[in-house]
Amino acid sequence: MGIAIEKAKKAGVSAIGVRHVYHIGRLGHYSSMAAKRDMIGAVICNTGPIMAPYGGRSRILGSNPISVALPASRMIFLMDFATSVVAGNKILLAHNRGEKIPLGWMPNKNGEPTDNPAEILKGGVLLPFGGHKGYVLALLIDILGGALTGHGCTSSVELKSGNGTLWL
Repeated sequence: MGIAIEKAKKAGVSAIGVRHVYHIGRLGHYSSMAAKRDMIGAVICNTGPIMAPYGGRSRILGSNPISVALPASRMIFLMDFATSVVAGNKILLAHNRGEKIPLGWMPNKNGEPTDNPAEILKGGVLLPFGGHKGYVLALLIDILGGALTGHGCTSSVELKSGNGTLWL
């Protein structure tokens, strides 16, 4: 983000891509760096496949987080979230603490709702927030964060349509 800020000071806007990074922590830390310098900061990250597409049961996409920070007169506006119903780390934390998770956070490998966080280790999947809208946002982040940087996308699933246009 430091390089992006310096480039933006000179050119007015900048974009930086990083490859072979699989976890960068809380994205809001980085987008806020730009907002604290009176710039708009946006950060995306495609992650390893852990989330099913809308209506699916297989791990196809990552939880693919996004963060945007905007400077404001009295404070910074910060948006920072995963495109899954819940971040995978929250499920692992519940598992490590011996706690149950709310139904709706994830189905098991058979697609059945579960409150057992250990199911994530046995093939359970995260679900996109907001149904198809979260899925499409995760797909966009996967394309931008993976394909444009050369890092690669999280799945090799081939999507086709009759006229060459993918409608989601």
